[in-house]
Amino acid sequence: MDMKRLVIWRSRRGMLELDALLRPFALHAYDQLSKEKRRSFEQLLELDDVRILELVKRPSDAGEFQDIVNEVLRFRLSG
Repeated sequence: MDMKRLVIWRSRRGMLELDALLRPFALHAYDQLSKEKRRSFEQLLELDDVRILELVKRPSDAGEFQDIVNEVLRFRLSG
């Protein structure tokens, strides 16, 4: 399985809120990300749903994930 397909599959979460946020980003924005941001998004998807939701709700507290969380949120607002 190629990495984009894996990312799209892993972006399907157990929470509807995260499905609505992460899956469209994976489908439409992942290819345009730099290698660094792709890796950061892949690492974000390794976290459990509750942690991802916490990061999305408080991106200023997202630490190493702040850039990619902001990118995901910007995509959501633009689209």
